[in-house]
Amino acid sequence: MNHRLSAVLFLLGVPALLLSCSPKPMIELKPEKIEIAPCLPQDLVIDSTAGDFARMEWNPGCPEIRVLRGFNIYLSRVPLVSQYPGRDLSPSIKPFNEEVYPGDTLGNPDLETFDLRGIENATAYYVHVRAVYTDMTLSPPTNEVELVVYPQGEFALMPSFTGEHDGFNIAKSRYCRADDLDNDVYFFHKDGRDYLCSPSRLGPVNRATTMYSFNEDDPPEDWWRIPPDAVPSDKVALAPRRVFVIVTADGHPARLKIVRTEGAGDSRSLTFEYIYRPAVRSQGSSAP
Repeated sequence: MNHRLSAVLFLLGVPALLLSCSPKPMIELKPEKIEIAPCLPQDLVIDSTAGDFARMEWNPGCPEIRVLRGFNIYLSRVPLVSQYPGRDLSPSIKPFNEEVYPGDTLGNPDLETFDLRGIENATAYYVHVRAVYTDMTLSPPTNEVELVVYPQGEFALMPSFTGEHDGFNIAKSRYCRADDLDNDVYFFHKDGRDYLCSPSRLGPVNRATTMYSFNEDDPPEDWWRIPPDAVPSDKVALAPRRVFVIVTADGHPARLKIVRTEGAGDSRSLTFEYIYRPAVRSQGSSAP
């Protein structure tokens, strides 16, 4: 009887032992979905400007892992961010960049730059940036910056009545003769000194340019606002470490500074660096 019971117990225990030694069933683990924060560009500023040029800078607002196509830059004659503060933007509003801008190559992950070129001088614009995601949807906008660039550059004058380059029209950025009716400035040499002069000194029909002379450190950044105690003249002596603010016959100011002196006698020339501030054209304005 004991032998039979032992056999039965043995037979019942073998399957249990086999089951306990068999491999554990595989548990399917679903990969955890990792949410990557989107890039939210911000802190747009205009870093520098020149004639028909401006450099933009902004923080791309991206996490360590970037997932986006790039950025769109929007340049408009009217403010847009107040109308479109979210991700939606009217299809009629096209970016300044023809293709999605992938970002610069400067290597700073917290700074992007973009150069606006070919924009009109003395024209009021409004600029903002949006990220373009992989599905071509847009981020909300950065802050919007008002932008105006002014004509600037250099011109070289010969002494008065020595050639075709002894006068310069600043608004048109072209050379002319000192006695040309378009001329704004000319210079002459007398008693060992150079003088910048208004063409009105050559005759009553010529343009009258008002002139002011300041130390190089003056006037301040808002140089175009002539101090009330400044003394106007139709002639100023040219000297080192001086800057000159002239107001053309059109009523618009320009800031001049000598940057080079070359040659001698009638072949001598003075090169001026200038920036000109005509009236700003706003939306709907037809001002020249």
